[in-house]
Amino acid sequence: MCSIFGVLTSKGSDHPDDIIKYHIDRLFLLSESRGKEAAGIAVNTGEAIHVLKQPVSAFRFIKTPEYSDLLQEQLSLKVPLAAIGHCRLVTSNNQDSDKSNQPIVKKGAVGVHDGIVVNAAELAGHYPDILSECKTDTELLLGLLQYHREERNSIISAAQETFSEIHGAASIGVLFDSNDVLLLATNTGSLYACVNKSKDIFIFASEKTILQQLTSDKRISKHWTDSRIVHIQPFSGCLIDLETFEKKEFPLSPNDPVNPIEE
Repeated sequence: MCSIFGVLTSKGSDHPDDIIKYHIDRLFLLSESRGKEAAGIAVNTGEAIHVLKQPVSAFRFIKTPEYSDLLQEQLSLKVPLAAIGHCRLVTSNNQDSDKSNQPIVKKGAVGVHDGIVVNAAELAGHYPDILSECKTDTELLLGLLQYHREERNSIISAAQETFSEIHGAASIGVLFDSNDVLLLATNTGSLYACVNKSKDIFIFASEKTILQQLTSDKRISKHWTDSRIVHIQPFSGCLIDLETFEKKEFPLSPNDPVNPIEE
């Protein structure tokens, strides 16, 4: 079991840097119970996606100078920000290897994944040219996603094809170096999201309780008055525009109806 989570700020958001950083810090700490062996973050401000990960607990990770420097530098740009994070419980590979820890970077996609793809070796055999060097099931999942995206020229179609091929559990959050969107998708339903009333902060996490604790935190609760936490249903996905939070919901099976996001 791992935890994935994220924070987006919209175009025109004027929240102080320390408030946005506090949201990210708290998400790390609230998610730590799902995995303490490694922690990592990817931050996208439109120009580039910056990745930092270390084989330490979230509590130790957010106290490192590298983490503080990364957020200070990116928040100072005063542009829409997308940050996705991961707390890892090691189920395979060595947490001391940055290649195994998340976020994973693969062919222009940067992603976090909660779950286990049990047919990873089989899929690597089916796609030897693109997956032969994959070290983790997350890297394989992202490799499949980007392969099908190039084929179909559609993130949604690529996600549908990828989830049709994998066996096991997967909840993912993915940023792209060529598209200003966040992809959220799950075949288990282990994803929850919330937008604040002024619609300039978007958050997501693996558990509803994580978002409940975050939005009721005394320091930031005023930003979340009258907001509601929604559930991204099993076998569903959505694309979130990084600037406007406009979302496009879709089923992970193209033949199924849209399974709407529910409270």
